[in-house]
Amino acid sequence: MTSLCVPLTADRCQAMAEQVAQATRLGADMVELRLDHLREPDLDAIQALMNRAGHFAVDVIITCRLAEEGGNFGGSEEQRIRLFEAAALVGGDYIDVELAAWRRSTLLRERIEALRLARDPSRPLKLILSRHDFEKTPADLPRILEDIASEPCDVVKLATKAESLVDSLRVLDALRESAAKRPTIALAMGEAGISTRVLAGKFGALLTFASLETGQESAPGQVTIVDMLGLYRWNSIGPATA
Repeated sequence: MTSLCVPLTADRCQAMAEQVAQATRLGADMVELRLDHLREPDLDAIQALMNRAGHFAVDVIITCRLAEEGGNFGGSEEQRIRLFEAAALVGGDYIDVELAAWRRSTLLRERIEALRLARDPSRPLKLILSRHDFEKTPADLPRILEDIASEPCDVVKLATKAESLVDSLRVLDALRESAAKRPTIALAMGEAGISTRVLAGKFGALLTFASLETGQESAPGQVTIVDMLGLYRWNSIGPATA
């Protein structure tokens, strides 16, 4: 079943912890903790955040998105790895790393794999490898998804920019094909891509993203969780939806 994930973008850990509670109350299945949005990230505060998040019945994705792929993080590789480690040593179910960063940094790969190996097998830390294109929807979507899947990850993620409904339909077709083989997140950003978010459950995605409130979107085209559940009737959409 496709999960409804709310990305949390507060600039302080205390506020982000409060957002976890709010997202849970509103009906989220998952939350994505966007550590790159923290104004002055403190390792102890991040661990306290993870402890609080662990008390709620939601899965947690740990993300610290690089500026080059639409995020806010502009520090060093070592600084980013330490943020990942502070969070993942306490909790979290998934960790999202950009495919390009994964491939170019031996240090990043080694430290993330060490985190994963240190986990209790009963609660693994699953790796999402992601690729983002904020300019277009490429022509070769199936090949791109297969390329991501060639790395040792648990989930493949591809986000592109939709210029038209045709772009969205191509993303949904690629999602269906990839999801039949492995856990997949595929979506088209922008207004023209809203259908890929709303229909993610029909096409087998691991999750779709919905913002906590208007103005708190982590990417273009996200609708609020309230609208996703109400206006778009998220819980009634599945593989059999016409």
